[in-house]
Amino acid sequence: MIVLDKNIIALDEKDCPKDISFIDFDINNHYSELNSVLKINFKDDLKYNISCVKKLIQLENNKKIYLSDFKNKNLKYIISNYNDDIIIALRALCISDIKERYTFVYDSIFKALDKIWKKENPCEFCDNKCIATREEKFFNQENGCCYSFDYTTSLFSPYFITNKKQCQYLKENKSCATQNMSCKLHICHYLKKYKHFNLDIDNNLLFQSFFSKKQQLVLKYNHFHSKEELIDKLLEDDKTPFFVYYTQNKYRVKSYTE
Repeated sequence: MIVLDKNIIALDEKDCPKDISFIDFDINNHYSELNSVLKINFKDDLKYNISCVKKLIQLENNKKIYLSDFKNKNLKYIISNYNDDIIIALRALCISDIKERYTFVYDSIFKALDKIWKKENPCEFCDNKCIATREEKFFNQENGCCYSFDYTTSLFSPYFITNKKQCQYLKENKSCATQNMSCKLHICHYLKKYKHFNLDIDNNLLFQSFFSKKQQLVLKYNHFHSKEELIDKLLEDDKTPFFVYYTQNKYRVKSYTE
């Protein structure tokens, strides 16, 4: 039994009683039937699994709910060939409030990314200086990348950035007071070139399934803002065409103080 919510469960196919009625899941099916369980055979194919989750999101948005009674619980799915991200996705689908759902998915992705950073420790901080600072002698600053800045708007300025200062969320113990996914996804040139460290977020099932292309821009390119600001930005219903949304920087978060 796989707990998805306090009253909603899924069953592994091998543990499922034979007398349970179900509908075989098909991403091309329109699903007119209700009051039955969806049987989903996930695959060792990321693109297919993303398509499955997107289809399930569509069903939820259309209020097509599939449940059946099982041991005083609501059985929603019979699944096979699943992994941890798929279970997280199914749990997210049980959250009806869209802000709470986004927050749950956001937190899950952030936790996985944080685990990678801690395990790999690519920055190798020593005396409060990262390896890039120590190796590139001309670049001498503490606290690594934790400096906010603005891009120069003047065509005549000799500098590409301005107003550089320590990030407001950097605490005295050098931990972060928020959970900014853009910062967590940032990898400096040194780490990419010399440590061969990278994060392939484009192949993350949760990231690709739950967030649109516009929302992905929001999550990738809004450093030095709070988690709450990013979540609020995800909730915006902006009808601007993607190309304009991107080229005019409409994905940028404006601080509450602006």
